[in-house]
This record gives sequence, structure tokens and C-alpha cells, in this order.
Amino acid sequence: MRKFARVAALIAATFSVPAFAGEVVFKNGDRLTGEVTALGDGKLKIKSAVAGEITVNIADVSSFSTDAPIEIKLKDGSVVNQQVQKSETPGTVQTAASPSGVAASMLSLDQVATINEPKLVTKWTGNIRAGALVTRGNSDTDAFNLAGDLQRRSVDDRFTLTGEYLYGRERSNSTGEKSTSTDNWLIQAKYDYFVTKKLYVYGVARFERDNIADLQLRAQPGAGLGYQWLEGPKTNFRTEVGLGYTYEQYRDQDSETYINARLAYAYDRQLAENIKFIHNFEYLPSLEDVGKFNINTDAGIRVRFTQTFFTDARVEWRYNSEPGNDSSTSDLRYVLSAGWEF
Repeated sequence: MRKFARVAALIAATFSVPAFAGEVVFKNGDRLTGEVTALGDGKLKIKSAVAGEITVNIADVSSFSTDAPIEIKLKDGSVVNQQVQKSETPGTVQTAASPSGVAASMLSLDQVATINEPKLVTKWTGNIRAGALVTRGNSDTDAFNLAGDLQRRSVDDRFTLTGEYLYGRERSNSTGEKSTSTDNWLIQAKYDYFVTKKLYVYGVARFERDNIADLQLRAQPGAGLGYQWLEGPKTNFRTEVGLGYTYEQYRDQDSETYINARLAYAYDRQLAENIKFIHNFEYLPSLEDVGKFNINTDAGIRVRFTQTFFTDARVEWRYNSEPGNDSSTSDLRYVLSAGWEF
């Protein structure tokens, strides 16, 4: 019986020993046992059985080891998929030789761009937004708006399609006559090709019509360079510069064409779990007449109620330095809508 008890105790002790999970050695001499899960933007993520998930600056790490192969992407674009061992040289790691014959090598942590970089899945995303206002009594008005965005993002490129239509009319209580107060639409298609992770070239084409401003058609194709400063689930920010061509046709006026520059940026920020701030700006000055330019900008708050449904409160401002006859240079719109995201 005693012999059986000793064997059982030995088996229990064997299975109670935790699996080796790797170790991180810091420059100040501290050590942390855990699994290295990811590295991005200079932040190393470690999953520890005692402390949970921890994020540290890679600049504070002297070396680390793993108990399984990890995918290491270097700054020169090459990829290493091997188990890593600690190195006695500060700021370096030693990759282990793999069964497939890949030799061991020394890597400087300064060479490492990412570890286990999440794969960007190519898929279509977008939303549809709509709003309406109907009044009867002291005032007699009908107004509605419809808009939508569609985007496909892959590792190398991004395609975006945007559209919007606003319509409004009102009836005079004294004469009973109905008049249209808002009637405009726009469509924009844009393609971005990423030369590097952040730098891209783009092509864009924007078409719009505003019957109240007597604008029958404004077409503005263009191309240029963009830089994606931030891209993630919480914050996105990009800037763009380029050249374009503008065609304008106003009612009862001759059409006009000119070459224009294009300066633009787009920013959105997740303020809370269900609240997002969105802001876009575009400046299109003529290169033939310094006094002629267009500005398109908007800013708004999106509040999400479920995974797919939200409300949108947005302010839009359009400015045209040389509008059609009897038209204002500026259009300011307040748009409230409900939306569905997919």
C-alpha cells in the first residue's frame, strides 16, 4: 500500500507541474514568467498566469523566451516563425533551430517590427443612414435624408463608396403653394493602394448636384498621395494631398473647367464604448484662379444602441467661393438620422 501511495503521489506531482510558458527579462533585472502574445507600436503583450495580460514597452526589455514558435516580422519586411530563447546580450533574442532545417540566429529587438501581427481580413463593411421630418398645422413641411458608406479593406488596398441625398419642401399657409427648400445629392468613389503599411496612392471621383443652388453637375476626379497615421478599432487618422480636375455646370450659365489641388484629412475617435466622433475635411483650390475654391467638411457624433443600430447627429458645411447666380457661397446643414451598420 505504501508503495502504491508513493507512485500515486509521484504521478500527481508530475501532472500538477505547470507547462513552461517562457520568460521576459527586463533591463533593470526583473523577470516575468508568461507567454509573449504580441508586439505592435513598441508595446509587448505578455500573458501571465499570475498577473493576467500585461503590456510593457519593448524598450524596457532585455530579452525573452517562448515555449512555442512565434511569428516575428522584421522592419525590413522579412518574417521569422521560430521558437525564441533568451540571449545573454542585452537587447537581443536567440531563435531556435526549427525541425524543418531553419538555422538558429541572433535577432536584435530593434530589428523587430511586430510579433504575431493580427491578420487583416478582407471584407465589406458599411452602413445605411436615414432620417425624416414631417410637420402639419402651423407649418407644413416634409424633409428626409438618406446616406450610406461602403468599404472594403485588405492588406494592400482600400475601396470606399459614399453617397448622400437630402430633400425638403414646405407649403405656405397663406397661399397654399409648395416650394422645395432642399434637393441635393452626391456620390464619391475612392481607391487607396498601400505602397507601405502607412503610405498609399489614391484615386478619387466625386459627383454632386444641388438644384436649389442651380448646380446641375460638379464632377471632381483626382489622384494623389495619402498617409495613414493611425488605423485601429479606437482611432483612425489620415491625411491626403493631390491634384484633380473640376467640371462645373450651373443652370443658365456656361460650364467651367479647371485644374485643382486637393488637401484632405479624415479622423474618427471612439470616445466611449458606444460613442464615436467623426470629422472629415477637404479643400479644393483652383490652380488657375487663387480666389476660386471649394471646401467640404463635416463633424458628428454617432451613438450606438446595439451591435448594428445607431443614431447619427452631424453638421455639414459646404463652401463655394464662386457659386451660381443668386446663390449663396455657403451651405450649413444639421442632419439627424438613424442607421444600420453591417
